[in-house]
Parts: sequence; C-alpha cells; structure tokens
Amino acid sequence: MTRSELFTVAPSYGQGVCDPHQRGIDQVVKLKGTRASDPFFLLAGPNVIESEEHVFRMAKHIKNIASKVGLPLVFKSSFDKANRTSSKSFRGPGMVEGLQILEKVKIAYDIPIVTDVHETIQVISV
Repeated sequence: MTRSELFTVAPSYGQGVCDPHQRGIDQVVKLKGTRASDPFFLLAGPNVIESEEHVFRMAKHIKNIASKVGLPLVFKSSFDKANRTSSKSFRGPGMVEGLQILEKVKIAYDIPIVTDVHETIQVISV
C-alpha cells in the first residue's frame, strides 16, 4: 500500500484523513503542501479547566472517540487563560490546582498532557 493510499486530503475540509486500520506503518500525510510524519495524533481538550469533574468527563469522552478512530490522544487544557477579552471572564483554577487536576487526568486515563504557559517562571512548574 502506498503512502498516498494511507492518507488523503478531504476535499471539503482540507484535513488529513487516515485509515485507522493502518496504524504502525511508516505513514506520511500531506496537508496543503506541508508534511508530517507518524504518529498522526489528536490534540484536544477543553479550552480552560472549568472544574475537575468537567475535565475528567471531557478526557474520558475524547479518549473514547480517539480510540474508536485509532488516533493517539494528547490531552490539552489550560489552568489559566490570561488572554481573555474581558478581565471579568473566568480564567481557570490557577496553576497549582490546575496542574494537580491535569496530573490526575494523566494518571487516570494514561494519556499525555499539555498545557500553555504565560510567563517564563511557570515553565519550571509545568
């Protein structure tokens, strides 16, 4: 099977579509002239941690979907959305509580986690 048969470009969306039954083969996907290598994965999660219960519910649901289509999941959510348009908007639980919640999700669902940082001092903790 050729690489072009493994991945195609969906004409209406321009996104790579993979055949989940072909996992484990050296795969390459081309998207609008760019090239990415396997593993092709899903980076998904809620924009900000609303609550521990919400993040756990989302992680479980997203992991189930990713598993059904054969894509590895990297879960992403933010402990602080400092770039809100309104200073009165909910920003998240903060770094200490947010990182504790994300660590629990990582352990409970055995998935890698990413989050964003807004200041260089946060990199050490993250």
